[in-house]
Amino acid sequence: MKLANDSNKNQLLKNLEYETFIPLSLTTCRGVVRDLGTRITEDEVLKIANEELVNNRKILEVRRLTGRIVDRVSKEVSYGPTGTFIFTFEGKSFPKYVSIYNNKLEVKTYIKSIMLCAKCFRFNHSKNMCRSRERCVKCGKNEHSMENCPVGEARCLYVERVIWSPTEDPKKKSSEFIRQQKINEIMSCDNLTYYEASKKCPSGTSGREGPYTQIVDNTNCSPLRQPDNEFSQIINESGRRLRMAANLVTFI
Repeated sequence: MKLANDSNKNQLLKNLEYETFIPLSLTTCRGVVRDLGTRITEDEVLKIANEELVNNRKILEVRRLTGRIVDRVSKEVSYGPTGTFIFTFEGKSFPKYVSIYNNKLEVKTYIKSIMLCAKCFRFNHSKNMCRSRERCVKCGKNEHSMENCPVGEARCLYVERVIWSPTEDPKKKSSEFIRQQKINEIMSCDNLTYYEASKKCPSGTSGREGPYTQIVDNTNCSPLRQPDNEFSQIINESGRRLRMAANLVTFI
């Protein structure tokens, strides 16, 4: 860390017009906290959590997650705010819990979900950020759309094999999807950059045919592991009590 700080202050590098920075994985970490309710705001959570600081772990940012909501009567699907928040902590490890209005809430490892582009169908970026040409999800070529594809059977874009049904989500049975899942898990549990995590889970299944179970067994990286869960004695009523406190504060 001292070497990284010295590099940031190095005048020679600045004279050569090099921009230096310290990766966030070396200075921060992220955890997920649930059951905070939907009335409490991000700013309020950040303020209260830092006032009731645990183990002197300063909280740099709090972000609420949106989620899929299904109406019980109409069964209509919509997306809205949830009671789940992503906390960004200073340092390379997060505390076992955070305190919000004197309620202890467990902090769990945050593992980012897989992102698949709806334009080029590659991983780790969205359609809005894509610079590639649009291609057919059935055959992988960029000469036509899926509706005009002459191929009868859909094929995985990463593994040359037939997908079990034309309507099946191709990423769900792809060995590359499994690899990307493991990379995200390594990034979260070991606090590494994508480049560092991908070296621990090298690509070695591209182009290999075979059933899904065989592809999974042949991947070169270790199986997914569960995030550490050391803090087991959480107050059972903390989530309910916190929501009541948040509602009270809202109406005052």
